[in-house]
Amino acid sequence: MSSPLFFSGGRMRPVLMSLGLAALGWSATGHVLADSGSGLRAQAIDPYAASPSGDVAPGTPGASPDGGRAGLRSSSGLPSTDTSGAGSSSTNAWAPGSSRTSIGLNLGQSKFDAACDPGFACDDGDTYAAISVRNMVTPTMGGEIGLVHMGRMVRGGGNTWASGLNFSLVGQTPSLMGGSGGAGGVSAFGKVGGLWGRTHTNLAAGSTLASGTQTGFGLSLGAGLSWDFSQRTSAVLEWDRYWFHFAGGQDPVSTASIGLQWRY
Repeated sequence: MSSPLFFSGGRMRPVLMSLGLAALGWSATGHVLADSGSGLRAQAIDPYAASPSGDVAPGTPGASPDGGRAGLRSSSGLPSTDTSGAGSSSTNAWAPGSSRTSIGLNLGQSKFDAACDPGFACDDGDTYAAISVRNMVTPTMGGEIGLVHMGRMVRGGGNTWASGLNFSLVGQTPSLMGGSGGAGGVSAFGKVGGLWGRTHTNLAAGSTLASGTQTGFGLSLGAGLSWDFSQRTSAVLEWDRYWFHFAGGQDPVSTASIGLQWRY
């Protein structure tokens, strides 16, 4: 049996029309929400989507902290600054191939100024030898470290030896004459520094001189001429004076030498 409440045509017609309109409205709302949700999901899935301004969201993998604006500036043709240091270059004065560092070898004659004993033979000269490393930080200023050996002095019936480690500041003039392409030029140089020296004196019985071993620091001075006969090699004529501590006091030893210098 049917109920008149629900199937009475006059009363149910407005209700059915209201339900139909509500259903249509709900369906339309569902489509709108579905479309909106799809767009949101698309934006969430695509992390590389650009904003309307063309920027990539900061924090996106591979994106720059400024949202890609640096890339846009680079693509626009404006100059960019490279702070990586890859394009910078500097000359290291100590680096091999800089031609500022040289190895030198000198041979010559030494003359001791130490006192002789009148009762014994005295010979105050011997062979002098030195090996050194010089670095010119600029074309006119540099430094040098070298081993020096004065040979021996015969006195008091025995011998006196002297040797040391020398440190000097070096000043050199530009080429004084001739020279082209790094060869053929003649220049002058001067040196001032300090010497750590060691001496040893042994004497015969009856000598009035002091004997023994002494060490200490003393002054060193030098000057010379240099001739660059090739881009890598120079010949030098040099005079030096070193102050050593001997058993009887401090005395200088003078040297005159010739040498070669090899630059690398």
